[in-house]
Amino acid sequence: MIGLLEYDRADELLRGVLRDAEAAGDDATASLALEALGTIATRRGREAVARDLLVEAIARGGMPNPAERTQLYWDLARIHSGLGEADAAIDLLQAALDRLDDDGDLAARANLGVALSYACSDAGDYARTGVILADLVRRGAEDVDAHTRARINYALARLAAMTGRGAHAIEYTRRAVESFRQSGDEYSTANALLVHAYCLLDDGQAEEAARALEESRRLFGPRPSAVDLGFQLVEEARYELQCGRWETAQAKAREAVELLGDLSVPGQLGLAYLVLARTYDEEREDDRADRAYTTSIELLLRQNGWLRELAKAYRWYGKFLRRTGRPEAAMDVLEQASDLSLRVKQAAGDP
Repeated sequence: MIGLLEYDRADELLRGVLRDAEAAGDDATASLALEALGTIATRRGREAVARDLLVEAIARGGMPNPAERTQLYWDLARIHSGLGEADAAIDLLQAALDRLDDDGDLAARANLGVALSYACSDAGDYARTGVILADLVRRGAEDVDAHTRARINYALARLAAMTGRGAHAIEYTRRAVESFRQSGDEYSTANALLVHAYCLLDDGQAEEAARALEESRRLFGPRPSAVDLGFQLVEEARYELQCGRWETAQAKAREAVELLGDLSVPGQLGLAYLVLARTYDEEREDDRADRAYTTSIELLLRQNGWLRELAKAYRWYGKFLRRTGRPEAAMDVLEQASDLSLRVKQAAGDP
């Protein structure tokens, strides 16, 4: 039912299962039902609700075996990070990894390691992220299945993008897309294509980014979740902005804000507001631009590890302040952008 997007029917069925399990004292079944309800919540864009359901699923299941319930830990960690709770994701995943034997399930260890790398990068700890991924590659990334290999390449791309290594990020996202295609996972392929488009846009390759965005939208299907559609619209808005089509960029960014406006994913919402700010800036709607820039910065600050994106927002805001006759404020903001860029290099281990 979830696969067919029949969320209401699935929700009703699962709540019945949950009631029966609670009445029978069957915590194992209750845990599975809560995990599935969390899946429905996240598909509907209700990330905070999904987090609470998955936390309860783990508690009710008595910390289920991570090798058997890898996806449960993966999903909860992803949601924690998306909500700006990277430290909670790190603690969850480290505890799960500590429970796996060194010679245990290689795919489970690799997948949880990838998830831990995401959480560390979202916390701004790029050096630890690099160590985790290097260890995964050393342990034999080629020996795991295509889907796990794709996740490792996706994580490598994410780290490269966050630390300003654009060419590496593009190459890793290409590998991730191909590996997800090999595994037959259209949903993950769509997500990898979105990150690929993001990296291409950062590199000024708008035409290739447009092709990636067209394919990702097709693979998400006719009824994507609110969060997935919001992410898609943010990158489409960035593409339109790069092409100088302010009105279209503004419309897509506004739609993204409406979909992501419950603050479940502050970083992506911050990027949408940055697009709005830049379109208002171009159209000389200075009051609206000022509000959008400051909102973007406030949201990106909540995402902790998105230092490069925050630096971009500060740079654009600094240019705006200088244009609108506030040179001292502009200087302060541009200095913050410069400090963040330096922090990215230091966090990545660069001299």
